[in-house]
Amino acid sequence: MLDNLNSTTIIESLALLVAIAGLGVLIFQIGKLNSQIQMARQSFEDDHERSRRELAVSLLLTWSQGMKEETNRVRRFIQSLGLEQCRCISDGRPLVLTESAQRSLASAAVESLYGKGKNLNDVVDETDEKMELAPHAVNKMRFVIIVYLNHLESILSAWKYGVADRRIVRDQFEYLFDEPRGADALAAMRIALSRESFPSIDAFVVSLKEEREQKMHRQLEGLGL
Repeated sequence: MLDNLNSTTIIESLALLVAIAGLGVLIFQIGKLNSQIQMARQSFEDDHERSRRELAVSLLLTWSQGMKEETNRVRRFIQSLGLEQCRCISDGRPLVLTESAQRSLASAAVESLYGKGKNLNDVVDETDEKMELAPHAVNKMRFVIIVYLNHLESILSAWKYGVADRRIVRDQFEYLFDEPRGADALAAMRIALSRESFPSIDAFVVSLKEEREQKMHRQLEGLGL
């Protein structure tokens, strides 16, 4: 009877050792699986970040390729206009200019739209006191600037929703909003066309303002002001 008891005890001990060993193997396998999951997750995140950077670079390339001379000249001209003047362009109405700086920018824009040396009497009426752009010229400018703003809106939509690398996009497009230089991402024109048409541009401008205000606040704090 004692021998039977010892045999039972040995069998139970062996069974316990087997169970413990099996549990150890299971724990090891779970740890290995968890490590693999973590590695897969990190790889996915790395691939995602790389894809976002690649998309940002691709968007910048398409932007630079789309920046024709006529677009830049029309943009600079419209940047110089006030809200009511921008509404003339938005509505396709004749636009009268009296300031010499605006007239110079308008001449450059019209020349790029119609070609240097062309007879522009049908689209521009200029005297010593003023310049009037006919509806045909105004509508051509309107088309160019809407294409420009829609392109910018699409790129900044990728920034807004984090589809493209936000830092890369921010660094490359912050020049569009530079108050000391009078650049405000064509705010007056955007308002004249529609306040709701360019939400991503609006969000980008607000983000830049807040970032610059926070930076200035930190600088003032550092000076003890």
